[in-house]
Amino acid sequence: MFRCLSKLALVSLVAVMSAPADSPADDQPVLADFPFWQKMAGWWESDNTYLDADMTYLIRSYNSLVHIELNGPHFRETEHRFYPAGLGTSRYADELAQPGEGVELVVTTVGELIDDRGTLGAIRVDPQVSSSGPNV
Repeated sequence: MFRCLSKLALVSLVAVMSAPADSPADDQPVLADFPFWQKMAGWWESDNTYLDADMTYLIRSYNSLVHIELNGPHFRETEHRFYPAGLGTSRYADELAQPGEGVELVVTTVGELIDDRGTLGAIRVDPQVSSSGPNV
């Protein structure tokens, strides 16, 4: 389940993209032209679960905070996944986390508009792992 978070409440979390804003030609669409992308831009909170094919829990519960940025025809999604101590932490943090600690996994996905229907292309995903405090 995703919930949109207030942009004002998260002002201290806003990341500024280092690239300057694109200035596409007047006749080329940008992501903000599409109602779907207008609604998706901003901060989102999510409660998540991993299940296997038999609907058995692999990871019963973790939380994430997602930020979606639109920059002309470019898209950037940064997801901060917070796993408590347990299977998720052992899977992603290997030997970085101490007993009782959780882990934050940061996944960044980027892409760009490839047509006038709002379709993204050239998608790239970059995972990063950092250790965090107890029971994140």
